[in-house]
Amino acid sequence: MKKISLLAVILFAAKSLSAQSAVVVSAEAFKANPKQYIGKIVTIQNVKLVSNTPPTSSVGGPNMPPGKLLNTNTPGGTGRPSSGGTPTTVVSGNAFCNEIPNFSLTKWSLGPNNEICVQVSSQVKPQLDKIQVGEVAKSITFRCNESVYNATKVEK
Repeated sequence: MKKISLLAVILFAAKSLSAQSAVVVSAEAFKANPKQYIGKIVTIQNVKLVSNTPPTSSVGGPNMPPGKLLNTNTPGGTGRPSSGGTPTTVVSGNAFCNEIPNFSLTKWSLGPNNEICVQVSSQVKPQLDKIQVGEVAKSITFRCNESVYNATKVEK
């Protein structure tokens, strides 16, 4: 009986640890099905920093507003249809771009015409500051939530 209990505890601990570790995925795999990574920590290698907007306010807290999804069927995700009905910019399915107090809003390119927005907290900001807009980062690691992606590590 002790062996079964010990085995159950070990399996539970292993499952808990694996859930917290980052999953390294290719940009193509993430773009193909970003919803499968919700609730996980994801690392994507060789991504380019497209933009970096500093925090707008020092007021905030754990209650983050819902993300504004960059619409894949509109130019630049603005919600306005382009002339002729064809998109001028195609963006990855879940590119949440919302400004959150105390977070920098960053936009990353996963490849041609595919971008995601990742929030960067003040704890991760020093890592982000080492990367210039237009530069390719070695990797970005972020937690995927339903309405926002939160960076946990940026590696130059």
